[in-house]
Amino acid sequence: MRKITFLILLHVCTFLYSHENNVGFENEIEVVEIKDEIIDGNEFYCEINYSRPTILVFPNLTSVKGTLAFCYTTNLVGIEAPLLENVEVELLMTKNEHLIDISFPQLQKTTDYLVITENPSLKKADFPLLEYVGASFSFIDNPKLESVKVPKLKTTCERVSFQLNPSLVELDFPSLTNIGNCGNNAEHGGEFEFSSNESLNKINAPILETAGGINLYHNLKLESFETSNLVVIETDIHIHNNANLKELKLQKLKSVGIDLHISSNDSLKAIDLQNLSDVGVSFVIHANYLLEYLNLCSYVPPVIQYDENNIPIPSFPEFHLSNNPVIDQHPFCPDQKPEEEVEEEDFEDNPKVTGESIRISLHPNPAEDIVHIDSEIEFSKVEIYDLSGNLIKSLRPNSAGYDVSDIAAGMYIMIIYHKDSIYGTIEKLVIR
Repeated sequence: MRKITFLILLHVCTFLYSHENNVGFENEIEVVEIKDEIIDGNEFYCEINYSRPTILVFPNLTSVKGTLAFCYTTNLVGIEAPLLENVEVELLMTKNEHLIDISFPQLQKTTDYLVITENPSLKKADFPLLEYVGASFSFIDNPKLESVKVPKLKTTCERVSFQLNPSLVELDFPSLTNIGNCGNNAEHGGEFEFSSNESLNKINAPILETAGGINLYHNLKLESFETSNLVVIETDIHIHNNANLKELKLQKLKSVGIDLHISSNDSLKAIDLQNLSDVGVSFVIHANYLLEYLNLCSYVPPVIQYDENNIPIPSFPEFHLSNNPVIDQHPFCPDQKPEEEVEEEDFEDNPKVTGESIRISLHPNPAEDIVHIDSEIEFSKVEIYDLSGNLIKSLRPNSAGYDVSDIAAGMYIMIIYHKDSIYGTIEKLVIR
């Protein structure tokens, strides 16, 4: 009776899997069971060409004493190990042409790497109880990967790396606290890195406390990155060319061991580094042309010293705040104003202080020769920048309008600086 029931369930599961993953019945899925409870050494399922779509099931497996690898297979569509709790070396899956689904519902630990790379059909990977990875936790070049779930992951000893996964939309690490700080493995670096994930729009690691470095490159749809508990970065932070990134929140970060570089993020409007006080070698915020909020209240940049020929003497850390049209000088502490500068009329008349919106409009826009500015406040100057952050023109207030006839056709950023204030308002200007 049990055997009949099992066969019925297996047939139903095969039907559902075939239907959900567009596997035709002419190639009905075969389920292959491996009965081992414990694998004492390394086990490699590599360079195997299954004759039809196949799911490998390890119904009794609880522990692997070495490496478990699946690589260079054809027609392997699924891997299931419902009882596996521990892999003492590595769990690897690479270049499995038809692999769609990975399920390890009880896996809690891999002593070394967990790496999933170059699986062109892989759509999802679930590790609901995984807490510890002894080296890298990496997903690289899986073009159809849509979902990775690791709700319990607390520690990885080398890095968390997601690269070239163009279908991945969101990554959530609700339990992750430590990357890289694992005693003997501390020299591995501990990078938290994401690059060229074209659809990724959110990365969340709300309780991450320790990491060796942060690298965000070319994630075209990434809008938000927040690690509000992170205090120390041992090596570098590099955040570049994330075209849709709007805000960067590292509110508790106090020190960066080597470099902190934030550049060419076209939509970035806010950076919160309110507790940052120390950067080891190089601190650069460059060409974020929409940046309008920068909180560096705790950071004091190095004093530039000059030799007898008035040439700057090289010193560390280097500090460069450049080509961010509104945020162009330090100190910048937007939520704090020296008491002696706060005048009573500010609270009555200055919309920026009271929190009211400031209404400014450009017309005509697009413009060909003259553009006019309608504003409810006085302003001190107007600057026009190209999209690379280069200053094109600086103009004084003029009720007759502003001549732009000598500027090439294209899109520009106009900064209207508020009178007697370090604040400005950003408007997009199109010239044709």
